[in-house]
Amino acid sequence: MHDNAKKPEGYRDSTPMGFARRQGVSLSTVYNLLRTGKLKAKKVGSRTFISEQAEQEWLDSLPDYPCQLTGRQEASR
Repeated sequence: MHDNAKKPEGYRDSTPMGFARRQGVSLSTVYNLLRTGKLKAKKVGSRTFISEQAEQEWLDSLPDYPCQLTGRQEASR
């Protein structure tokens, strides 16, 4: 990002790379989430910004841990 470029309000390290680092996922996973609409972002020119709200919505959409076991997982116990 250019030194003089300002991030929109409500955005911290809001790049796909920053999201990937915070969430422990690969950059290709982030772009897959964006492509499928599971994660929302804004484009400013060629840059992509993921808001704190969009990140929280993505986290809220994940299943709670521990997840309920499927029949196959139960059989292997």
